[in-house]
Amino acid sequence: NGEENSIKAVQLPPSWAFHLWQDPVQIRQLAADAERVPCQASALQSRNGRVNRILLSTPSNDAIVIASREPQDLFEANANRVLIVHQRAEIENSVLILPRQHSWHRHPRLVSGKLAGAAARARDSWGNALSFVAEDAATKRPGLRPPQVGALHAIAAHWSVSQAPALVVMPTGTGKTEVMLATLVMRRPQRLLVVIPSDLLREQTFEKFTKLGVLRAAGVLPNEIVLPVVGAVHGILDAAAIKRLEDCNVVVATMAAVTGMGIMQLRKFTALFDLVFFDEAHHLPAASWERLNELLTQHCVLQFTATPFRLDGRRIPGRIIYNFPLRLAQEQKYFQEIDFVEVIEVDEFSADQKIAEAAVARLRADRAAGLDHLLLARADTKARAEALFAKIYSAQYADLNPVLIHSETLQRREALDAIRARKHFIVVCVDMFGE
Repeated sequence: NGEENSIKAVQLPPSWAFHLWQDPVQIRQLAADAERVPCQASALQSRNGRVNRILLSTPSNDAIVIASREPQDLFEANANRVLIVHQRAEIENSVLILPRQHSWHRHPRLVSGKLAGAAARARDSWGNALSFVAEDAATKRPGLRPPQVGALHAIAAHWSVSQAPALVVMPTGTGKTEVMLATLVMRRPQRLLVVIPSDLLREQTFEKFTKLGVLRAAGVLPNEIVLPVVGAVHGILDAAAIKRLEDCNVVVATMAAVTGMGIMQLRKFTALFDLVFFDEAHHLPAASWERLNELLTQHCVLQFTATPFRLDGRRIPGRIIYNFPLRLAQEQKYFQEIDFVEVIEVDEFSADQKIAEAAVARLRADRAAGLDHLLLARADTKARAEALFAKIYSAQYADLNPVLIHSETLQRREALDAIRARKHFIVVCVDMFGE
């Protein structure tokens, strides 16, 4: 209807080589990440006054066709990419925003072939792909941070002389997850198991392994690398589900899902892997860890944590091969200084009220000063978080659109996306949200 003339860029969705879901197993392989591309738009076809096929021309001379139905003519013959959308697209600030319901009909990164060979193709592309380039803050050159470089060399040194379980200690915020991703590419295992303590961390870890985090953007891996086939375990596995995981490079599972299997199924499951990571190892129950670890005597095992001690006070087993001190993390400014504001009140509810008043006042002042700040109200239980949300933050500060997130929150991914888009300025959460 003429609006296409205002389009200056398009937000293209990711392209999936494989995106499969058969409960309790989800398997994905990313062909190309989401990207924003400058473009000029022109209508190719209209019906009843509405454009249902549009051509986007980019500065690099790519031709992208967005269509509302499957191609049946030659409009797409010379297009590099063809995307079929199943809902109406929107234009926001001259950017064409495509709907969630879509499917790529053509994309240069899509490869033909079956899932059965995809993991091998990815693994083969990782040979000598990892670059140990270090970031340079002075020149703003991206790369690995000093603790990441140190951890990767420590892991390589350990594996050159031993296959015994080892422990990598890195404070939160120093880039531990990227060390795990880089280790995957460096080691090129037949199959990696990543064990994490919670459902929320499973989703986050699954997504990071799918994209290999920021390693490509940091220049540590080439953009042409084939991304891994990643599986996520959402429940107790039977024999058929275990068989489906053979097509993966990486499988992400909670400790509860893994140790919930019977011993015979657990033996079959662990036999799939030659490399095992325990993430946030200090949160994993000691009894569960010990039961699983008995079956990993022939595996390479790495544990990643911010502290070598469990919540029950017991030390995490395994030799510490790398320990980046908190002091250095502070000196290298991975942490900001804390501006502590004291609130004194004996009554619990009144204390919650006063804490909220002080925090929201600071939030409003910061945002008025142009700072991109959010307020995180963190409780120790779901019941406590729900009470804070209902009685204080949602009831009294609706203009800041508070949101509640915990392990039982429905549509968590949508809520997190909305937070990133700054549709919520107050987040009420439970203990492990930050991780």
